Amino acid sequence: MEFVRLTHDVLRELHKRGYTVLKSPLPIDNADPTWYAEKVADVWDYLDDLASVPFKEPNVLIIRDALENMSEEELRGSVWVP
Repeated sequence: MEFVRLTHDVLRELHKRGYTVLKSPLPIDNADPTWYAEKVADVWDYLDDLASVPFKEPNVLIIRDALENMSEEELRGSVWVP
């Protein structure tokens, strides 16, 4: 296990291993977040559950959406690769 820079290659590898989201304990506006991967059966139910916590704005990156909609330059931070 190690921390690596977040890239499309890392996201593809995590997706291939069945991970669906990256979550960070740091605020959304953090310039260099640290991420950890999670396997979530239903991403949208998971996001709905997170949204139900008042006054807490979770920092979550959906792996598939990031691969499809973000450029390499838009990816930031490091991810703990299990």
